[in-house]
Amino acid sequence: MNRLLFVLIFIMIPLTSFSQELKVLIDAVSVRNFPDGEIVRTINGGETETLFNKYSFWGKISKGWINLDYTECSLPEYTTTGQVELKVAVVTSPCKAETDNGFISLEENSAILLGKEEGDKVFGWCKGTPIAVKRENVHVENVIFRIASLNRPLKLYSEDGKTLKVLPGEAVLIDENGRVLYESYFWSNSEFEESEVRDLDIASLEEEINHLIDIFNGAKYSSPISERIGYYVKLLPVDVSSFEVLKTSDGVGLKIRFKYQFFYRDGEPVRGRKTRLILKKSNFNFWKTVSKLCFDSGVNKFVEIEVYRFDGEGDFLKEGFIASSYQYYKEKKLSTLDDFINNSESEFSDDLWFFADEVYERLEDGG
Repeated sequence: MNRLLFVLIFIMIPLTSFSQELKVLIDAVSVRNFPDGEIVRTINGGETETLFNKYSFWGKISKGWINLDYTECSLPEYTTTGQVELKVAVVTSPCKAETDNGFISLEENSAILLGKEEGDKVFGWCKGTPIAVKRENVHVENVIFRIASLNRPLKLYSEDGKTLKVLPGEAVLIDENGRVLYESYFWSNSEFEESEVRDLDIASLEEEINHLIDIFNGAKYSSPISERIGYYVKLLPVDVSSFEVLKTSDGVGLKIRFKYQFFYRDGEPVRGRKTRLILKKSNFNFWKTVSKLCFDSGVNKFVEIEVYRFDGEGDFLKEGFIASSYQYYKEKKLSTLDDFINNSESEFSDDLWFFADEVYERLEDGG
């Protein structure tokens, strides 16, 4: 047949917005000019901001975009971003539709965005393809839909028992009767899934992290630097008090406190000297390994590692943090050491490191 022509007219109603308060859960988080864009400022932990919009795991606040993994925010099930009135031809029984390249099969409840009606046929689009269908196989409706951007997973059900799961960030059309139009199909029922907030097995994490700490300390003890200067930086074992679990409405984050102290090679602690971290790269590699372990163990918001060092006077003082996002981990943006450093939120005191950058790089690379 000749190329299909049709006109599809959208009657748009102005967009609606929502506002919701969010709270920063880590020590500090970057604000970007757009999702995953350049950093324009930071917001400190505990501060609250108004969330105006959401795209994937990014939230729009007045100052820019923020990674919602690092925040606590109770979002509605979906956000209505507008309305649209459509003339739709709903397939009433399985049929064949004519296209520029032959025929395709349409199942019952398939939806055709109607362009025009001519003779015994209706013309329109189905899944982006121009088609023509006999009028006897469809029922034409004028429908007003809410445009819904999902904040939680939505499970769709058809009358004949089909199901489909739509993930957060996707948009669907919902009519006044609760029908959902998605991927050119009318779904008769829908149900939002509850967000999974798992309980973490802290005892198992404690055991696994302490095993990693033993390996880490063994490497520090046997390093050429330790043999040369007679002492090394030891990471103390963690216990239940080293962990802080933060449960939110959409997941769980974890903070871990690590304490570092100088030890002589004979096993005695250095008590009168403030501890510094001798090798920078090896510490970041260790923190990366620990973060991966936590994400694999059920953390689905963030892992924040807080670094404490012995102050030389009998106490440990916090000297910085590094926090990683679960969504970045899922997207493999934390896979390499450089990715982990560049895509995590962090801040450390200037005098935490023992050697200047060019010196410890040569040492760690065997130079």
